[in-house]
Amino acid sequence: MPGSYCNMLHNAPLIQQVLDNPDIQAVATYADQGLRDLFPRLHALVLNLNKQIVDDCCYPACHLNLHNASTLIHTDYWNLVFLMCSIVCMGHFDHTRSGLLITWSLGLVFEFPAGTAMYIPSACVAHSNTPIDPHERHHSMAFFIPAGLARWFHNGFCSDKDFTEHTSPGLLKEWKEYRANLWEFGVDLLRRNL
Repeated sequence: MPGSYCNMLHNAPLIQQVLDNPDIQAVATYADQGLRDLFPRLHALVLNLNKQIVDDCCYPACHLNLHNASTLIHTDYWNLVFLMCSIVCMGHFDHTRSGLLITWSLGLVFEFPAGTAMYIPSACVAHSNTPIDPHERHHSMAFFIPAGLARWFHNGFCSDKDFTEHTSPGLLKEWKEYRANLWEFGVDLLRRNL
């Protein structure tokens, strides 16, 4: 069953204080509105999913990267593969020299100034950002949809294990075909947004 990400006991009050901050909530609204404006069909899909589960903004999860945040090359394979994750950049740094967003799979490098958001399918596009000079500050918030949450919703509010153990053979066959072709559904959603 879905639930909140668990934080270490000594971090939980601080994390909750950050999430309750009106400025942080404004950043979440900014990320939500960007997805709605740029990818309205994806936004509608995710908003419907969340209204059934968490009744919140379209992104039910976020990750905070604080201080001199930089990342190694990675994909966020736990995220919904075709969804555009939102990364909002903050801080004081020279965006022409540091904090550049590199999308390795696409062979593209982007300047990523503070106060802007990028939308990338982070589960299938390998990405990283360049290191920050020690005297600079670079923070980011990454908003995403955990793939497990989408599976739980699609399975009628149960896990894959429970669904496959308790469904009819015919429905199980349809479910396996749908899952095998889910990437086509995602590509179609993205194509319709362009």
